[in-house]
Amino acid sequence: MKILIADDDHNIRKLMGIMLPPEGFEPVMAENGSVALQILQEADSPPMALLDWTMPGLDGPTVCREIRACQSESTYKYLVLLTGRGSSHDVIRGMEAGADDYVVKPFDEQELRVRLKAGKRIVDLQSQLVQRNHTLKDFVYALSHDMRTPLLALDLTMKQALNESFGKLPTEYLEVLRMSRCSIQELTNMTSTLLGIGTMEHGGYQRESSPVCLSS
Repeated sequence: MKILIADDDHNIRKLMGIMLPPEGFEPVMAENGSVALQILQEADSPPMALLDWTMPGLDGPTVCREIRACQSESTYKYLVLLTGRGSSHDVIRGMEAGADDYVVKPFDEQELRVRLKAGKRIVDLQSQLVQRNHTLKDFVYALSHDMRTPLLALDLTMKQALNESFGKLPTEYLEVLRMSRCSIQELTNMTSTLLGIGTMEHGGYQRESSPVCLSS
């Protein structure tokens, strides 16, 4: 798994480049916050980042806030702040900025490994949930699309029967047909709603907005 290491200290970057590959990570280096933010906003960006609090350009908390402001469920990043500030006030500031974890310098290498492995498990679980969510959405979209046509055809046939297109029917049969048409209409409305939601989630609809006067 790719992990961004953003630190202006060359020795820290060098240490991470040696320490992390045996743990299953592929380090991507950034020497300041501006470069880190640019890398994290790219299409194939690392899903994890270890960000120094104090860096030239943008600091770690600012990078966290920028990433959280534009993230979606499919672009989730696990962000860890690395800093010499260990007070509870600083921890709260870091977490409020959007960090998932917080490591104080000088850090214990074994503790950092364990924390990053825990983050990797969270990223893997998030990826699995997103994939399952997409599969469920595709299933609902396909099901509602395939159900709509036979329901409309059945409703049309019942309507013709009610209009006695196939001959005169007993009164009790007509009542059953009317009740059945109501049920079919409910199912059709339900599938239309699901189909509309599926189309929106697949990017088929473009939202448009316009001002509305509420006082008129």
